[in-house]
Amino acid sequence: MALMEEAEIKSRIIKVISLWEPWATAMRRKLKKNETRSWWCGHRGWLAIHAAKKEYKPRDYDFEFNRMVQGQGIWPHHLTTSYGHILCITKMVGCEKTDRVGHLVSEQERGWGNYDPKRYAWITSPADLVEFDPIPLRGRQGLFEWEMPEEIANLLMRAEPGKPTE
Repeated sequence: MALMEEAEIKSRIIKVISLWEPWATAMRRKLKKNETRSWWCGHRGWLAIHAAKKEYKPRDYDFEFNRMVQGQGIWPHHLTTSYGHILCITKMVGCEKTDRVGHLVSEQERGWGNYDPKRYAWITSPADLVEFDPIPLRGRQGLFEWEMPEEIANLLMRAEPGKPTE
């Protein structure tokens, strides 16, 4: 484990990003691995995924998007317990201009993001994703910090490659 990540886990303070639903649940289910944003991010390491309180209303989105979401088994009534909660923690491993990586991602990944030019793909490692029961938290815009409970920090320590799991 990198020294910075170990210190981050021991301090129990990690970065969080709020995503609207169904994007947060797609990240938790490893259906989506990149978050696309209009701004570059230099953060690398653990990143908590928070489901914002904005309710997913299929009528607000086009038919193709809703068909993809429902085809993945995500229905609006499945999301009612996720709003306003931390759903998982993943590892952010990079941030690239979408025009550099857009042609490399799967059609499914493109469906979950906005790969228009002049945007950025926040690249995460689904292999490092850690799930747990949702934890209530008030979200914020942009990246913000969260002091995770000790039991979550312990999960992250065990999730590191080469560490034995209990």
